[in-house]
Formats: sequence, C-alpha cells, structure tokens
Amino acid sequence: MFSAVIFAISLLVTLVLPPATATADHGSRADCAPTDAHGGRFCSPDGSWGVTLYNPYKPGTRRYDGTVTWGDGTSVTVMDWQDTQTVNHQYTAHGVFTVTTQLDGTPLQEGASCSLAGTSTSTVEVPAPSGTPVESCTLNLRLFDGQGGNLPSDAAEQSRGAFTVFNGNDSDADGEADFRQHPVPGEGDLMRLHLLAPKPDSGGEVSLRAVSSQRKIAIYEQANKRGRLAHDPELRIPTSRLPLTLWVEGRRRSDDVRDISLRYEYDPPGAAPVCSDVADATVVWAETAGVRSERLERMWADLPDPPRTGFDRTCGGLGLRPPAAKPRGVRNCIAFRFEVQPPAVRNEPDVIFDVTRQRRSDFLVVATTTGRELQKDQSRFPPGDDANDDTHDRDETQVPDANGRLYSYDGPGLADAANPYRVGVRVRYDGRFREYVRVAFDGVRPTGNGASGTRASPKVLWAARHTLRSNAGALERTTGDRRDTDENFVKRR
Repeated sequence: MFSAVIFAISLLVTLVLPPATATADHGSRADCAPTDAHGGRFCSPDGSWGVTLYNPYKPGTRRYDGTVTWGDGTSVTVMDWQDTQTVNHQYTAHGVFTVTTQLDGTPLQEGASCSLAGTSTSTVEVPAPSGTPVESCTLNLRLFDGQGGNLPSDAAEQSRGAFTVFNGNDSDADGEADFRQHPVPGEGDLMRLHLLAPKPDSGGEVSLRAVSSQRKIAIYEQANKRGRLAHDPELRIPTSRLPLTLWVEGRRRSDDVRDISLRYEYDPPGAAPVCSDVADATVVWAETAGVRSERLERMWADLPDPPRTGFDRTCGGLGLRPPAAKPRGVRNCIAFRFEVQPPAVRNEPDVIFDVTRQRRSDFLVVATTTGRELQKDQSRFPPGDDANDDTHDRDETQVPDANGRLYSYDGPGLADAANPYRVGVRVRYDGRFREYVRVAFDGVRPTGNGASGTRASPKVLWAARHTLRSNAGALERTTGDRRDTDENFVKRR
C-alpha cells in the first residue's frame, strides 16, 4: 500500500523580503486517512531557509526518516522522528534552487498494513539581500562565415557580420537546390553558430531569436541540415546544454547588408541583470539581369574593361560573327549580365565574386571525300557546381560595378577561319553551357576550374552550334552568317 506523507516547505528570506512558501503533494487511503492536511511556515532570525516536516496522522502511529536536498549540492537526513521536525539551511549564494524532500514512514503498530513514502519538489528563489552589489553578466555567441569560413572578431560581429549564400546551389550534386531538401550530404554553406555559456551561469535558459528576419534563415543541429529547430519567435536552450554548436542556413537573400540579427539573451533567475550578445549576417545571391545573343543586338554600353577589350578583339558583336583570321575566327557570341544582391555587398572587401561556366561539348571533323574522322573531342558537365570552362578571366568583370552588376561573354568556336587540314572537311561543334556566379568570403577571388568558392546565382543555360565546311582553304558556315538556323546558332535555352 502507498500513501504520500503530507509535508510543507517553508522558505525564509532576509528581513527586507517576505518569506515564500511551497506546497506539497499528498495522497490518502481509507485505512491511513490523514487527520491534518496542512503545512506551516516559520521564520528564524538568522535568515536561513527552513523545511518543516509534519506528521498528518495520529501521534504515535508512525516513525519517519527524511532527507532534504537543498539544490546547491548539500543535503541533510533526519532519522527516527514521529511528530514534527524542522531543519534549516543557510545558502551562501543567491539564485534559483530546487529543494527535494523524501520521507519514509514505518508503522509503529504491530500488524498495521500501511507503510508511508513520499517525495515533494519545490523550486525556490533566493534573492540577493537589499544593497548587495549585483554581479555583472557576460554572454557571447560566435557566428562564422559560410563555407567553413572566418570568424569575425567581437568588434566586427555587427559592423562586418557573417556572410553566406542563399542555399539555392547544389552541394551534393543531385540536381536539386539544397534549400529544398534535408539532409544534404557535403553541405558546406551553412554558418556555424557557437553559443557559449553565460558567466556566471545561474541556471535557467538562454534564448536565441532572429530579429525581423525569421524567414530568411533556418537553424539546424548538424551541418548537413539534420535536426531543424523552430526559432519563431525564439529558440530556448537550458544553460546545462551550453556550450552548443548549431548551424544557420540562408533561405532567402538579404535585402540589405547585415539585415539579419541573431540576438542571444540570458535572463538569470533572481536579481541578476539580463545580458545579451548580437551578431549580424548577410545572405548573398546574384540574379540574372540580361542575356544578349542576337546579331542585331548591341553590347551593353556600360560594359567595363575587362571584358570590353577581349570582347571587341574576339567577337566585335553578338550572334553569328563573320568568319575571319585570328583572333576573330569563327565564333557565335553571347553576353551575360548579373546583379549581386544585396547591391551594397559590392563594398564588402571580403566578399569576392566571379563569373564562371560549365560546358558539355562535342567536336567532330570529317574528311569530305572519304568520311574519315580527322579529329574528335568531347567534354561533359562536371558534378554539382564545379566549373570546367574557366581557364582565364579576360571574358568577365573582376568586381561588381557601382550598380552591383557583373558581366561576362563567350564566343565558342574556332580561333581562325583558315582550314588547318590538307583536305576538304566538314566540321560540327555542339556545345551546351551553364553560366553562373560564384562567391568567396575570405577576400580571395574564386578562379579556375574545379571547386572554388560556392555558387551564388541561378545557372543560365545556353547553347551554341557550328556546322562548317571548307571552301578554298577557309571554313564557312553551311547556312551563312545572317541568322540562326538549326545548323548554326547561339541562344539561351
């Protein structure tokens, strides 16, 4: 049989504060009905906290053992008492403590069928005495750049903040934008967020919230996007779990630099002051702002140099360009314009952009009279967001202009219209391309083929085709140079 002993916890503070009391749970049975269901409070002049243990049954019918755990690492055990027992405790610090009382009762009457046991827990607050100096509180969070990047200094966590990209790229090379799926193997764009414990740590919880930007980010327990955590309106974490590392994903591009603020706050129990820390972040992206590939179209007037000189030298215009000697050759030319977002990110010295390209192509040269293959080359798209058609940077702008714009061009084809073969030939070139922007946050410009930086724009899909024949020692298009046909074209797909 079981019935919980009724007892009460009575708590005393200093003379400047009123005493506080806590209630206790109890149960009963018909053969162990309590005769007294009340507890009491008491005050002692030394300012200690006290627990008064009552016997709710008839005197002389039960003997008790009890243990009181004060919540600060100390406890007291009271053995072999019958009616009422009081124990005091002097706390050496203020804060919130959990006091637990456990009692075991043994019947004194021979043959009695009821034994007693009970536990009660109460959370009590011990405030600092009036006039006591309040301790200072410090709290820190650390927000790193995406791509496993740099940690801004404490002084720069708001003036510079952290950077990452909108997670619309494809880290795991599965053809799906990363923000639409989780987990993502190989994900590298999330910002690492390190939450440190408060000093001093008085227990309770810390809170983390994104100020006015909840929908632009998501927070995860792991870097591969496992364990998404709800943070609207805020995420609350017991201080017992700190320090803690979380991961922050950019799910919408920023409208302005540092428009995402993560506020980390601790409101200690008791009279200690609230402490907090704030780190800002920017989610970077670039959008396509124009593609030109028609013969009658003009290149943008504000095209900077580079790539102005390279474009004039190798293309001299857009669309199907007339065959000529080096360096013009036989080319189908196309140009691109991107705009970085937010526009003011162009002024951030650590945020460096690059326009790059992926290519899939087939090149075949066949002798006209015999049909023998004289040359055959192939390339295929690389996995994910790696580049494979970026051997130089003369065909692109180096930095965004005053409007946040980036430009690039390409003219796939042959560098010389002269026939390099000793026989009549027919030439076929098919190319498919993906033009896009990539970015790094360490002040070093992404460059070359392979993985460098991270993709920071949609991929612009385009294609070019040449069908050429030899004529009097030179190569010419089979369908002329005036308009696109199925055999000769350059266009956005």
